[in-house]
Amino acid sequence: MEFFRRSAGRPCRLGVFPGTFNPVTVAHVALAEGALAVVDEVVFVLPRQFPHKTYSGASFEQRVELLGLALGGEGRYSVAASERGLFAEIAGECRQAYGADVRLSFLCGRDAAERIANWDYGRRGAFQDMLQQFDLLVAARDGEYYPPESLVSSFARLELSGVWDHVSASQVRTRISRGEPWEHLVPAAVRRRVGEIYGVGGKRVAGPGLPGIRSACGVLSAAAHPRRPPHRCYSRNVAFSRVIWIVLDSVGIGEMPDAADWGDAGSDTLGNIARVRGIHLPNLASLGLGNIMPLSGIAPAAAPAGAYGKCTLASPGKDTTTGHWEMAGIHLAKPFPLYPHGFPPDVMSEFERRIGRRSLGNKAASGTEIIKELGVEHMRTGSPIVYTSADSVFQIAAHEEVIPLRELYKMCETARAILRGPHEVGRVIARPFVGAPGSFTRTSNRHDYAVAPPAGMLLDQLHDRGVAVHGVGKIFDIFLGRGVQDSTKTRNNTEGMAQTLEAMRETDRGLIFVNLVDFDQNYGHRNDVEGYGAALEQFDAWLPEFEGRMGEGDLAILTADHGCDPTTPSTDHSREYVPLLAFGPKVRPGVNLGVRGTLSDIGQTVAENFGARLAQGQSFLKEILD
Repeated sequence: MEFFRRSAGRPCRLGVFPGTFNPVTVAHVALAEGALAVVDEVVFVLPRQFPHKTYSGASFEQRVELLGLALGGEGRYSVAASERGLFAEIAGECRQAYGADVRLSFLCGRDAAERIANWDYGRRGAFQDMLQQFDLLVAARDGEYYPPESLVSSFARLELSGVWDHVSASQVRTRISRGEPWEHLVPAAVRRRVGEIYGVGGKRVAGPGLPGIRSACGVLSAAAHPRRPPHRCYSRNVAFSRVIWIVLDSVGIGEMPDAADWGDAGSDTLGNIARVRGIHLPNLASLGLGNIMPLSGIAPAAAPAGAYGKCTLASPGKDTTTGHWEMAGIHLAKPFPLYPHGFPPDVMSEFERRIGRRSLGNKAASGTEIIKELGVEHMRTGSPIVYTSADSVFQIAAHEEVIPLRELYKMCETARAILRGPHEVGRVIARPFVGAPGSFTRTSNRHDYAVAPPAGMLLDQLHDRGVAVHGVGKIFDIFLGRGVQDSTKTRNNTEGMAQTLEAMRETDRGLIFVNLVDFDQNYGHRNDVEGYGAALEQFDAWLPEFEGRMGEGDLAILTADHGCDPTTPSTDHSREYVPLLAFGPKVRPGVNLGVRGTLSDIGQTVAENFGARLAQGQSFLKEILD
């Protein structure tokens, strides 16, 4: 460990704050200030080699410079470089520098805490062994953080003054690139230098950093050790250096043969919206959307710019978890359990016993309708509203002024712990809302608690090969953070599309995995045909900007996870095929990929591109290579 600044004291408890600090923000400083209430010193650690990141943007030396400016004269701050970026590796370097008896507390946000807690380390008890070396101080994003009950002794919430949930380094960079106000997001001491380094006004100032060295993993700073082999690096000999995979949540394209068995005869999300409302999707049409199947008002392209087809959902089910898991190579032998008549008494009595409250509802219902029906009673009694749907979900709705977010999230953790074995639903979901009776509105503070996916799925394999995966939207939640190195939560499609472009700006290799949820959450479940159609048109209008950001080595994949037809009486998901469009500079245009046997064909294609192999699915990589 190399120090650029070191506190004079000898700490008993050391706060370790690893990060890219690209750039350092007011939230970073607030987290460190909060930590000083419980630790003796905070060391900001810039790893020279991240397992799955590269030094883009500011150089390594410039980030050290910015940290020095931001931290001012506080004597309990240190700044250091580590050779590696994994927590266990940094912990080893800290013990060498500070002594074997120092207590280490890693500072991190909620996403990082959930990621490392749910990671597949290859053997039972590996994570618990790691926690013998350090504990975690967690500053929550999007609400307070409560760790799993089994890890309470090693995880602690970090109480911060101020609200920093929506401050991030990526937001600083995005605002600068758009010419929007950004100065309030960084410490005053670094504003001038941040403007110079990140190019205010479109002018990029290189600063004093040395040029980067290209490695198989990307760009390392010249300060990194050039002779040290990259960490689990995948071969640079790939067909596509970067894959951007966008899931249009619930945008199905016609009923599957067994749709009637699921109560979905006649469901056709895209086809029925086109027929009932009409949709103007010229960019999707040019890629080949109208070539997949006849769609009213969307003619087949004479010369499609992309490859096109549709995928069958081979697993039993029609929900988010089933669809996304199948994409990643997981086929379910049996569906997640459903509760059309509510959850059994033994589940509900144990849930109520543990949370210390009675509950309301316990039935299948639309989320917006049940808060209309029971919201007033909930506010009067303080009882949470429990409901399910045609999907395998245990949902808890609560008014944020009646049951604070931190308590609602704790209730979800409790439910997740109870719902095991035969009652292991696909997801437990926190559904907070606000407002007065008659005008209740669900907020963006939703949080999903999914089942851990089986080992060996796509994201595990990409991780093992050193392939960076950046999740946008609820991808992190669906896979419990497994294999996801960076994650950006979004509140709506507009944010999701913006963060996709930001991720493309930040990294030129690996997988950017995106879920755009408005189609399903805001319009499909509410049978809002007009809203659904408008959201499709908004996405279509964004595509030219997206394509303009694509590089020579990019592959873009557009698909969905199931259907949710807003034109049918049902407000639930529908058993449908999903569209498949693949395009990019190196993609052979006009290839008819046909009817694929499983969504795993997409995951197998991505896996083959990066040198991996899944148990399920047939790759179409060779079919689309130009």
